[in-house]
Amino acid sequence: MSFSSQTEFSHWFSSPQVRESHSLKGTQVQAIPSLVELDFQDLKAFERVTDQYQHLGVGFEQAIALSPSNPAFQPRTGSIAVMPLGHHKSITVSFLRSVKKVGAYVSNVRPVTLTAYDEDGNGLGSASSQPCSSLEPGVALDLQLLELEIEAIAYVTFQCDAPFILNDLFFLYK
Repeated sequence: MSFSSQTEFSHWFSSPQVRESHSLKGTQVQAIPSLVELDFQDLKAFERVTDQYQHLGVGFEQAIALSPSNPAFQPRTGSIAVMPLGHHKSITVSFLRSVKKVGAYVSNVRPVTLTAYDEDGNGLGSASSQPCSSLEPGVALDLQLLELEIEAIAYVTFQCDAPFILNDLFFLYK
């Protein structure tokens, strides 16, 4: 599922099918918690990441789950991480309600930029990781925490002009 705008994403969340599907592993979820943390370990390798976490008020665009075969790219938690799909160079994470903090761990060769946007698509701020300091064969790249704390974040992008993985995403609702 792909969303061309925040309005389309919000409309998708407000559909009756989505509003009624608030179950997490067979348990009814009464409310979305204020702090949400995703380690992606419930996904299968090569699964396209879109609406699997709709019950937590978040959706993804241009993302795929994988178990990295390259030893340089190792997840912080478990064996599954998320990376941009195919030839894409970014992952978009959209929220049902605005959030005030969002972050994740990234593993990368070149800088990854986390950019936050409001519901109108206006940039609110950004943060970038450092480039990899060493590229030794068989050695895992450092995981870096990227985070932003800004009021009224409607969606964020993680973007890089080289492959990267995303792990342990978290966000805090207002």
